[in-house]
Amino acid sequence: MSAKTLDVGMILPQYGTDVGTVRDIALEADRRGYDAIWLE
Repeated sequence: MSAKTLDVGMILPQYGTDVGTVRDIALEADRRGYDAIWLE
């Protein structure tokens, strides 16, 4: 049996949230190794 990988992403709110906050969260997610960020 071989090991499988799991990609992990995050959905961030696009509306009603300050763009700086969204940017900071996205950069932190990238730093922690998330594979994808989506805007809702």
